[in-house]
Amino acid sequence: MGRGCVNQIFTLRLIIEKCPSCKTPLILSFIDYEQAFDSVDRRALAKVLSLYGIPDKYIKVISAMYENNTAEFKVGNETSNWFRIKSGVKQGFVLSPFIWFILMDFVLRSPRKAMGEHGPNGEEKLSMT
Repeated sequence: MGRGCVNQIFTLRLIIEKCPSCKTPLILSFIDYEQAFDSVDRRALAKVLSLYGIPDKYIKVISAMYENNTAEFKVGNETSNWFRIKSGVKQGFVLSPFIWFILMDFVLRSPRKAMGEHGPNGEEKLSMT
């Protein structure tokens, strides 16, 4: 028999209640993976890739692929007006999973680094500004 949300919520609540008594910081992150590739903020893409040591020549090529992308909808014989695509990574593109994983790694690591001037292990704080 499958486990439902009630068990998961109960377990999460126990963890939340236990953290203060252990003097352990807790950061929760809820991620909706259903439209994960559509959620990528392209404005942050080059900066995050640079923070992960991706060479500038590759960052320029990847960034150029996402500049001025447009699309239109077609339903039957009718087409929409062209519109700009401002977020997401290209689905079916071989680098898209790699790009998405790097961005998700950054997002999941950022709260730990934002806990102070430096992260828990003394790493330099990453900033998107």
